[in-house]
Amino acid sequence: MRGYPAWAAADFAAFQNMMLTIFYPMSHQFWESIYNHYVKRRGLAAPYVAMQVAQLHPETDGGNGDQLGFGTLTFSRDSIVTGNSPSGVTAYLRGAQVLLSWWGVAGATSYNVKRATTASGPFTTIATGISDVLTWTDAGVAPETTYHYAVTAVSGNRESAASDTARVSTAPELLFHLAFDEGRGNTTADATGAWPASTLANGATWTAGQSGSAVVFDGVDNYVALPPGTTAALADFTIAAHVRIDSAGKWAQVFDFGSGERRWMMLTVKDASALPAYAIDTCHGYVTQRTEGSTALPLAQWVRIAVALSGSLCTLYVNGAPVGVNEAMTLAPYHLGTTTSSYLGRSQYVADAFLQGAIDDYRLYAGALTPSQVAGPMSVQGRSGVDHDLGSRK
Repeated sequence: MRGYPAWAAADFAAFQNMMLTIFYPMSHQFWESIYNHYVKRRGLAAPYVAMQVAQLHPETDGGNGDQLGFGTLTFSRDSIVTGNSPSGVTAYLRGAQVLLSWWGVAGATSYNVKRATTASGPFTTIATGISDVLTWTDAGVAPETTYHYAVTAVSGNRESAASDTARVSTAPELLFHLAFDEGRGNTTADATGAWPASTLANGATWTAGQSGSAVVFDGVDNYVALPPGTTAALADFTIAAHVRIDSAGKWAQVFDFGSGERRWMMLTVKDASALPAYAIDTCHGYVTQRTEGSTALPLAQWVRIAVALSGSLCTLYVNGAPVGVNEAMTLAPYHLGTTTSSYLGRSQYVADAFLQGAIDDYRLYAGALTPSQVAGPMSVQGRSGVDHDLGSRK
């Protein structure tokens, strides 16, 4: 059953000490193999692994006869990759700033960040001399603008070629949209054309929606399986849908993206306090952050429910009006990575109720819609350039 457990500080300290003592003894003799693989073989920067290697070099058996201790002998090698560019560049919109991170290059002494408003440039250097930690925050972004970022590595007087670019828009963009207007069959298409079809599972079927048709759930085992990865690259986001609740089962979900009970984000129509709530967790319920509504959702009528995250501000809306706010929401969808199970109408937890009711016009946006956009009607452009009217399906 989904919950929000909390540990006393002493209990958590004892657990942390146990983990450090038993599972992460820093004297284990495997650092040479890690260092030589990533730094010497792949050309990636691993400065903290290098520091650990320096403390233990040359490796022994740890004095207990339990490990071979031949890492220095068997894994040491000359560098075989030189002149790499930084890789793995990510860019996440959090409020009015963009958070950047990347993988470094072995031998680089610093890094430069470059930015352009088109993928082909021209790129302007906006930060230099970044050396440790390999992240940087761009606080100089303008609203309603698309940016492309690249990173270069500096070694002595040489600057590497630029990394692959990462794109981010400060204007909300529609990424995924299920209109549910097929009215028959067991699949439903993404209206943006960017994602594979979703599947109506275990007998989920069709009913009249707010406009056209909708999917109806029996509260027993029906759900819609969404394609994986729709939320993997999101920081700020908005999810909105029309929902009709026929019977409010405890912890019944509008959506639930996760990888089992350990990592998930969800919107429930009825939490432990009988209120709607959005929540996200990355460690089996121990670091849950949530935004809870103020009143129970009505039964047997359509409501438009939405959740929007902008920086650390998370707002829950019902019929365009804010009903819950959390100003300290640090977790975002990208912290979950690519989830293995993405559902409408079903929870990651087998003990939670299935949704009994219907869902119509499910929408996922990169970026937080404004309150006026959530209240609608207002056109929000998708990446394809097609305008999508959030409020048109009342």
